[in-house]
Formats: sequence, C-alpha cells, structure tokens
Amino acid sequence: MAIDFDLSETVSAPKERVMAHFIGVEDMPKYHPKMARKVEVLEKSDSAIKYRLETKVMLKKMESVNSMSIDRAAGTLVTETLEGDGKGSKITMAFTEKEGKTDISMKASIELGVLGSLGKGMAASMWKEAMEQAKTVLEKK
Repeated sequence: MAIDFDLSETVSAPKERVMAHFIGVEDMPKYHPKMARKVEVLEKSDSAIKYRLETKVMLKKMESVNSMSIDRAAGTLVTETLEGDGKGSKITMAFTEKEGKTDISMKASIELGVLGSLGKGMAASMWKEAMEQAKTVLEKK
C-alpha cells in the first residue's frame, strides 16, 4: 500500500546550501533523529549517493537501502528505496531560489509495507517535521 503526498517549505537560505543539507545523508541522525537513527553511506559521487538507513517507527526497527540522484543544475533530488522496508518508495524534491530564499517542493510516494494504513498519516507528518527542522537548522547558519 502506497501513500502519496506533497509538501512545501520556504527557507531563508541559498539553494546550494539547502540542497547540501539534504544531500548530507550522513548527518540525518543529527538533524532528523526521528527520521534516521543510523545512516551508512555505501557509495557516493557528485551525482548519486547510495546509503543504508535505519529508523524506528511505532517501536519497530526499519532498515532500507536508498539511492539519491542529484541534479544540481535542475535543482532536484530524487530518492528511491531499493531494498528493505519501504521498497519502491520515491521522493522527489525540487529547489527554486528567489531573492535569497529557497522554495522546496516535495512529492512523495511511500510504500508502507508492514505499517499498512496505520502509517498513512505518520509518514507525511514525519516528513513535514523534517522539513521544518531543516528550515530551523538552515536559517541559523
């Protein structure tokens, strides 16, 4: 069962810095502890990152292997879950800079797997909180 949702946020920071925050997957446990307990980067290049993510949702430990495609020129990040919990999920983030601020728009299709309908609202609220945390962190710098 997949759920689809869209989120957006505007951050008072340049696009390059906002994208760098989300590309820095190894820092997710520091900035987004509810979303990521542990991250292990498996492969990394200028245009892609493959990483293993461990999280806990509703007291259940969940693990996945994800691939993030990076297109700095277009201002997009596309993350797909390749293996494990949430396999088949896809999150596309687009970043647009205007007058020193960056608009972030996110389209997500999350495979809930074992969480079923219980996780429907939880996934969107977890991502909403992560976007708000990112805004707070980026606007402090």
